[in-house]
Amino acid sequence: MEQDGQQKYLPAVQMLREALGYWLENSRAMWLFTAGQVLFAAVFVLIGGWTQEWFLLWAAAYYVFWYGFFRYVFNREPYVLSWRIVATLIPSIKIVFMVFLFLLVLMFLPYVPYLMGDVSLEVKDNYTAFLQQYMQDSQAIDLGLNVVFTLFSPLLFMRPVLAWIGAIIGRSWSILSAFSRTQNNYFPMLLLMIIFSAVFGVMLFLIRLDWEFVWPIVVLSAPVIVFFSIVMGRVYSFFWGVN
Repeated sequence: MEQDGQQKYLPAVQMLREALGYWLENSRAMWLFTAGQVLFAAVFVLIGGWTQEWFLLWAAAYYVFWYGFFRYVFNREPYVLSWRIVATLIPSIKIVFMVFLFLLVLMFLPYVPYLMGDVSLEVKDNYTAFLQQYMQDSQAIDLGLNVVFTLFSPLLFMRPVLAWIGAIIGRSWSILSAFSRTQNNYFPMLLLMIIFSAVFGVMLFLIRLDWEFVWPIVVLSAPVIVFFSIVMGRVYSFFWGVN
């Protein structure tokens, strides 16, 4: 709940306009961050993703990169060499845990019918055949997971990220506080997530269509990711009144 007793309602379209205005006013820096995002994405592809031993080193450097980005956006110097980076580990670990737990539950849901004792063996056999056919269609699985995650993203992603931003700039990193400040704003947050999820969904589809699209997508996705991060910064500023 807001300190002045007034509930704020997020103007999603205004957040997009403000983010665009910020990019135009700070275009040189934003394009430098975009180049950094391209570099990190390219290294991620070259090292073989999160299954390789170099991933932890990459993730640590990538974490510092985004820490510096939000410190820059909110004009908090020094941008990188700050003890605040330790405090940000608390909400970031919570974000990873929440998303991992959600995905774990989501992956387990298709197997719930096997645990139901009042379901006949014939029904279970038919369900097994359906599940095997469904699991073979990886594109359908990706689409389904993307839709479900997007629907839950205002709860699992956006609000925890706002708490993380607070930790970065020296404010409260309480996820409960982030939920309180942004209550009754599920749908405007969902609208923002739908917009960006649709963009990345198309990019993922192109990569699955032909792996040759991966390098163009690495380049094209970078400004989208940076722009979405600016939007998240504007959302934080809207609810907390911080510039």
